[in-house]
Amino acid sequence: MTDEAAATINVVGNYVDGLEVSVSGTPRWTVFEELRATKSALRASPQSLREIGFSPDIPGGPLMLASDGGSKYQFVLRNGAIKRLEVTSRGAVPKVMVQFRASALYEHDLEGAEGIVDALVDPFVQPGYEIKVGRFDAALDFQCVRWRWPEVEDIVCRARKYHVHYDGKGITGMAFGRYRGPMQVVIYDKSLEAKMHRKEWIEGVWVESESYDERLPVFRTELRFGRGVLRDFGVNSVADLRSLRGDLMRYAVGGERPWFRVASTDPRGRGQDRRGSAPWWREVRGNSIEGLPQTGRVRRRGATSVPDLKRARSTMITSAVQTAAWEKVLGRHASDSPAGYLGPVAMEGLPGWLGANGVDSWDQAVSLRATRIAVGREDVVESMSAS
Repeated sequence: MTDEAAATINVVGNYVDGLEVSVSGTPRWTVFEELRATKSALRASPQSLREIGFSPDIPGGPLMLASDGGSKYQFVLRNGAIKRLEVTSRGAVPKVMVQFRASALYEHDLEGAEGIVDALVDPFVQPGYEIKVGRFDAALDFQCVRWRWPEVEDIVCRARKYHVHYDGKGITGMAFGRYRGPMQVVIYDKSLEAKMHRKEWIEGVWVESESYDERLPVFRTELRFGRGVLRDFGVNSVADLRSLRGDLMRYAVGGERPWFRVASTDPRGRGQDRRGSAPWWREVRGNSIEGLPQTGRVRRRGATSVPDLKRARSTMITSAVQTAAWEKVLGRHASDSPAGYLGPVAMEGLPGWLGANGVDSWDQAVSLRATRIAVGREDVVESMSAS
């Protein structure tokens, strides 16, 4: 349980922690010929990285070509600022994928990242390319005397999926929402994570804060925005992200009904929605959105994200098959025709559902599900038949 008497937190960092960008356009073919030659020579040597013959004007030193790379993205490059730069001249996929190192984002923020993306892309893609931000992470690091992990029952979140991570001594982190999903909020012990992954440089960032106490651990709240949410806010380019960053943060943790918040433990007898936020979380929320301009943009879902049309249709058909299976087991109604259970929209999706589940027909699907219901559940079937 969170010790709510320890209401005051010391913020020791508030910054962009993750940025991934894809770029679509026409490849510069001569560059890819050079990359192929360099990679061929690299694979014939014991080295795993080799400097390429041209160097975009970006921080982190020259780009180094890796010997790895798959069928989708032929070439993988990296340097001190870029964790992974994937480029390809093949297929109908984005020609460039950029993933920044967190240390570079702490130093350059979004304004600097925008210029870095342009400089990175220019050698590989001809002018007229299209940029889309695929992921954006915002982090807030804090310390707090006597702070404790919140109880799951005090978390108010629009996502149902969550994980609590442990080590031998207790909780080390909590994640709400799917990894790589449209939205995820993570709270974790950053001091422990930095030590485990040898990220000692982050301590230099914390020391710059006057409130940093080296005797206390640093905890992090991280807001991870996936492509689904970014698209619904109209974020494509890094410039879009810069102008709409405040609206995204407010959607996540601000406003009257944010995507995520931690409710106060007092009084626990009331529903989550009727409880205010925990004092420490109010400070996290306030510091997360403070100073960020807001345009008033709200999330407007497209047809492919409401919330997931394919999943919703599949769920409807699954429920219909389950209902028909019970009817068959109990001998109440014939289940030979799906038209009695499904409307035109579901009928349209039925063939795909049957194929995805390895069955050839409606009747076969119902019979298989009915068998699963009946086997080992005779008591349930008899009880329902009697009613």
